[in-house]
Amino acid sequence: MTALQNGRDQAKGALIVLGVGVIWSSGGLILRSMESATSWQVMFYRSIGMALGLLLAIAIRNRGNLVDPFRRMGWSGLLVGGVLTCSTICYVLAINGTTVANAMFVMSTGPFFTALLAWIFLGEKVRPLTWAAIGVAILGMGLMSGAGRAGEDWHGMLFAAGNAVAFASIVVLTRYYREVDIVPAFVVGAVLLGIITAATTDLGVSLHDALLGIGFGAFHSAAGLALLAIGARYVTAATAGLLMLSEPILSPIWVWLAIDETPTLMALVGGLFVLAAVTGQALHSFYDERRATG
Repeated sequence: MTALQNGRDQAKGALIVLGVGVIWSSGGLILRSMESATSWQVMFYRSIGMALGLLLAIAIRNRGNLVDPFRRMGWSGLLVGGVLTCSTICYVLAINGTTVANAMFVMSTGPFFTALLAWIFLGEKVRPLTWAAIGVAILGMGLMSGAGRAGEDWHGMLFAAGNAVAFASIVVLTRYYREVDIVPAFVVGAVLLGIITAATTDLGVSLHDALLGIGFGAFHSAAGLALLAIGARYVTAATAGLLMLSEPILSPIWVWLAIDETPTLMALVGGLFVLAAVTGQALHSFYDERRATG
């Protein structure tokens, strides 16, 4: 591959990954646009769109063969699917339980939980700078938590932390089970989510909310995951981590512009601590990889 072609592939991958962050940043605004659907009702209709969108992606990639990818998945795929279900539940409950800014800032700590879980289960060392960044992020979340209690939305931030841990678990499990195609496992997660929500809530919602929920799953979840799988092939993990910061940065902006949801000053200060820690960690990883590749 020529240097020119390699550069074009990297630019294409960077644009795709950046686009994923932009797509995922729409989640808070979509949830705020619901008329009356509860969190659990939203999750049911989201699971439909997510499953259909991911099945379409699998069919395209495997030329219509939808059976073999699920056969190859095995029990490890079921485990990943179950964790994805927990991640999705925590995401919706987090957004509906606190401001979008609070939820996004807390969920952006996922890379730190990934480092900790990889250290515990994969034996990967955690660098001193990462420990320092984790400390700064914890300080920021502490400031946000104080602001959250005043607004009685601390439980939303707790679910946001649960989402960060669950998503980090998916990353670690994917690295542990390297032979597993992760996309069919995401379909399993969507189906499990649909079963759980259908069994625990009334599914009667307005046509507006039902279609918005299905679109949420197909556009935000399925399309984002499918594009990430493509874009991540052309850029390093550190570059992808930097570009994905577009999600926590843009999410509060969309909600602020559309419905004037403004975070408290203390929550904003705490969020900036968290974002600074995540950005610093991502930049350090980026420069490490650039040095290693010459």
